[in-house]
Amino acid sequence: QFLELLDSPDSRPDLPELVQVLKGLEGLCSTTEFKELCFFLTLSSIREHAEYRGWTAAAGRYAAFQAMLEVLHPLYGSADSDGGGEGGRLVLLLQRAVLSQARSVCGK
Repeated sequence: QFLELLDSPDSRPDLPELVQVLKGLEGLCSTTEFKELCFFLTLSSIREHAEYRGWTAAAGRYAAFQAMLEVLHPLYGSADSDGGGEGGRLVLLLQRAVLSQARSVCGK
């Protein structure tokens, strides 16, 4: 969400709002990751950072989904073999989480 806020030049929030969002992330990431996120505040576009040159919100969401799938796989088993049809229980849970997040971001 932080990167998406930075990526919207027409509706980029003011610095105090961005700093508040960033503070909420501080305890959730390593010191190195946090410093990198702070560095993004100095850029006019996240694409100025070499590792994010081709970044899009969709690609970022997909990468987050894949990371969560990898982390949650040991807890919920195979995404294909739960007997839940297309994708099983793990994918269903992740889809619900993504839908819930999208609704909260869109304000619906």
